[in-house]
Formats: sequence, C-alpha cells, structure tokens
Amino acid sequence: MRFPRFRSLRTTILWLFVPTISAFILLSGLISYQLAAEQLKENAYTSISNTVSQTSHFINDRLTALFTELNILSQDYDLNMLIKKLQNPDYTLTPEDHVIINSKLNKIYSDYYSIVDTIYVSLNNGQTIFQKKYDYYTTYDYDYIPFSDYDPNSVIVQWKGFQQIDANAASDADSGQYADADRTNEQVTFISMYKFIDSHRMHPDGFILFELKEQFFTDFLASPQIVESGYLMLISPDSDIYFKPVDNRYSLQPDVINKIQLSAAPSGTEEFKSADGVNLVVLYDTIEINKWRIAAVFPRNELLLKIESIKYVTLVSMGIMIICAMIFSIILARLLTQPLIKLTRIVNKIGNGSLKLHFDKELPNEIGVLSRGIQNLILRIEDLLVQVENKQIQVKNAEFKVLQAQIQPHFLYNTLYSIRQLCDMGLANDASKMVQAMSNYYRISISRGIEIITIQEELEHIENYLYIQHMRYGDDFDYEIDVDPALYPYKILKLTLQPLLENALYHGVKQHRKKGKIRVTGAFHRGQIQFQVIDNGVGMSAERLAEISQCLENPESEHSQVGYGVRNVQMRLRMQYGPHCGLSYASEPNQGTCVTVIIYQQE
Repeated sequence: MRFPRFRSLRTTILWLFVPTISAFILLSGLISYQLAAEQLKENAYTSISNTVSQTSHFINDRLTALFTELNILSQDYDLNMLIKKLQNPDYTLTPEDHVIINSKLNKIYSDYYSIVDTIYVSLNNGQTIFQKKYDYYTTYDYDYIPFSDYDPNSVIVQWKGFQQIDANAASDADSGQYADADRTNEQVTFISMYKFIDSHRMHPDGFILFELKEQFFTDFLASPQIVESGYLMLISPDSDIYFKPVDNRYSLQPDVINKIQLSAAPSGTEEFKSADGVNLVVLYDTIEINKWRIAAVFPRNELLLKIESIKYVTLVSMGIMIICAMIFSIILARLLTQPLIKLTRIVNKIGNGSLKLHFDKELPNEIGVLSRGIQNLILRIEDLLVQVENKQIQVKNAEFKVLQAQIQPHFLYNTLYSIRQLCDMGLANDASKMVQAMSNYYRISISRGIEIITIQEELEHIENYLYIQHMRYGDDFDYEIDVDPALYPYKILKLTLQPLLENALYHGVKQHRKKGKIRVTGAFHRGQIQFQVIDNGVGMSAERLAEISQCLENPESEHSQVGYGVRNVQMRLRMQYGPHCGLSYASEPNQGTCVTVIIYQQE
C-alpha cells in the first residue's frame, strides 16, 4: 500500500492520525453499543421472565394452601356427621349445627380474607346452605356446578374461571334478591374453586365452593410495570383475563392464546404479530396447581426503546470523541511541527548559502538535539571552509611556485641556446620541432589557470619536456613512456610527473657515466591509478632513502630534506586525493631509483 505524499509533515500527521483514531473510536463504539444492546435485551427478558415466574409461584402457593383448606373442610368430621343427619327427612337443623359449621367457615375466611370472597356450602341437594360473605348472599344450583364427569371415588377439585355476575339478577338467600340494594347494576368477577361431597354414587350429597377475589389477582397482575404498553394476563381453558385496559393493537389473537394454553412446555417465549401487524413478545409460565398460564405480553419495539436511546447516546458520544480527537490532532501536529518548521527554515537558508543563522536553544526533546547537532555541524562546516580556503591558498601558492620553478630562466636560456645551435648547423627542421615542443610545454604548464587536466594532457606535457631535454643532451639518455591508453580520459593534477622526471634526469641519469634511461609507466592497480618514474641512475643510499621517505610523510615541514618540487607534488596530491595517496621512493646505490605515484580513480 502506497500512502499519498503530502507537502507538509503536519498534513501527514493529521491525515494518518485522525482517520486512524476515528476508526478506532467508531469500532470501539459500535462494539460497545452491540454488547450493551445485547446485555440490555437479555436483562429485560430476564427481568420480565423473573416477574412472571415469581408471580406464578406466589399465586400457586396461595392457591395450593387454599386447596388444602378446601380438601380439609370436605373431610371435616362435623360436616360429614351433619350430612348423615340430614339424610333423615325428619331431621331439623339446630342452632348448634349453624354455630359449628359457621365457626369453621369463619376460621377459613379470616385466614384467607385477602383471597377468599365467598365460602359457600350446599348440602342435601341445596336445601341446606351455609355461606360466609359480608356483602351479599346468592344461591348456586347444580346447573352451574357440573357433575357429569365427576368420579365419586377420587378427590377432584373443580376450577371455574372468572364469572361476571349481574347484581340485579342475583337473589338473596330466601327471595332471590340482593340484600344490599346499593349494588344494583354492578358487575362482579370471581374465580370459583369447588369440590363435591359424595355419599352416593349417582348424585353428590353437596358441594363446597370458594369464590376468590379478583383483587387478589389484580394486585399481582396489574401492578408490575413491564413496558408502557405491556401487561400481564391469565390464560385458562375457560377464558383469558386481562387486568388492565389493553389497546386492541396489542391484544393476542385466539389462535395465539390457544397455542400458549396447549403448549407442552411449562414456560417459554413466543413472538407473534397482532392483527395490526405489531410484533408482540409473550413470556409465559404455568401455575402448577391448575395449569393456568400467566403471560407477559409486550411490543418488541418498546422493549428496544432503551437500546435505541443508547444507540443515539453512543453515536453522539462517538461524534464528540472524534471532534475532540481532531482538535487534539491539530494541537499535537502543531506542537510537533512548529519547531521543525523553524528548523526547516534554517536549513533552507543553509541551502541558499547562508551560514550566519540564529538557533533557538530552548527547542524541546529530540528536536532540540537535532537543532544543536545542525548548529554544531554548521560550526564545523565554517571551520572546514576556513581550512579549505587556507588549503586552496596553499595550493595556489604551490602551483604558482611550480610555475615559477618551471619557467626558470636557465631552462629557457638553455633551450633557446640549443635552438640557435640547431639553426647555425642548418638543422632548421629539428629547431622547428624543438620550438614546437617548447611552445606545447609552456602552454600546458600555464593552461589558463586550470589545475586539473587529463592524464593524456599530462603525458603530452612530459613528452615535450623529455623531447626538449633529449634534443639538448643528444645520446646521453633515452626515454620511454608506457601508459595504458585506458587512463587517458581520467583527471590528474597538472605538473605531477614533470618534477619527478626532472629529478630523475639531473640527480640520477646525468650523475652516471653510462647511458641513462628514463621510463614512465601507468596502469590501474587495485582500483587506483598508479604511475612509476624509473631511471637507471646512481640511486641513493638507505640513509638518504629514509630521509626522503620521512620528509614525504610531513611535506609541509620547513626543515624538509627533499627538494621543493617533490614536496610540492606530495602536498598537492595529499590535499587533492587524501593521505593514502602521494609519492613513495624505492632505490639502491648504483641501481637507479623508482618513484611511485598513487592517485584515486577519477572519472
């Protein structure tokens, strides 16, 4: 992946930092929202499920206790003895019978006053009735109490769902009218729990009935707050009962109620759509004693309202964090790049050639280290420039002195004298060649002030010099130039080889009686350019060789034992190519001398 190139470091930091931290904020926010939403949804379902389960268990416990009381009353000794007495047509109830039975009913009524609304005991085909209720009395007949499937050999509790009883249609204990006229037009809702008292196989001797208060169920099924439109309801084989007003949009369809009622699982969760297309969630549990279902019904979207609010809070929070990240990035980029911008301006001034700069000494951290490093570097550059300037002055002086040495009057006089002799002898052609060689010699020596020339030009220079000397001294010496032509294009300091040839001629060959020979070679050697000036002259002693070698190590010394021409060449080579280049001597007495010149390869 290739990142785009920006013009400034600040833009680069902002481009990299802001999208990266924004991506991390978005990713972490989305993950946090997802986890929180799932946790809230799970907690909501768990809370509603616990509410349904606890309500179911509580109602089951209370109904089980009441069922136990009903069962105990049906087997009460006094009640069964009264049934046997009533089987005699001539038996008449006594006040004592009423007191005994009513005391038992009062005991149950007082113990379960919060649940039981009416206790009704019918004996002897409805001819003898005991009833406990403070508000009003009513009568029940066997048409209301089904007996068709009753098994007299088993203990069975018959459950009847809520009944709506019109107060105007009810009768009192004797005349069939309500004793309390104020309850006219009132609709009363009950749950009936009853049990037959059986003495004969074909027909029961009577029954005991408990009417349960609607308020008991309302207190537990209407008060829990699930969601705004949620509610609890009872589902029984007889009916489905709501305990608070329910919008038709959120009511369950009959097929859904039947599915929940007929479900084999004692508890569970179902999702349906209402007639208006609202997604409804039903969490239900079973009252164990009568297999009724307590169901919590609520719209799914209302349960997720809190999750939606968390989503918006998360989005707003992420937006705020991204804005803060952008502001932080801008501040950070400014703090980081401001010192660098100052340093960049200084460096640009350096590039324009100005070294007189002002540095901020209070720049922080690594930037301050870099600034101080550049400042020290500039100081060193200034020192080096002074040194280079001094070296250049020295080189110019050395070159000037070399030129002065080359243009010595006696060399010029001797050459002109030789040319005159050739003319006197009638050798005009040789004189012309000698004049041409002298002209080329001085042309290259001066070379319009150019210090670096090609090796080919340097070889032409020494060849002119050797030709002039050979013409002057005749057959006293011969010379040979054997240089690899591949070296011709490379550069060399001018007047490098000529002083060495002059020494070889005057201090070597001319001091020897036999015919002298000077040989110049040049070739590549281990990545360097190497020349050798070899003569067969008188050579030198080991002591003299050591003096020369020591003087070449320190050519600037004023007490040098080497001629100025050689020292000048050594100094110039060291300054141009470095301390590992320069001259080296090898010599033995009467065996000649070999001077080696090493320079780096130049293109």
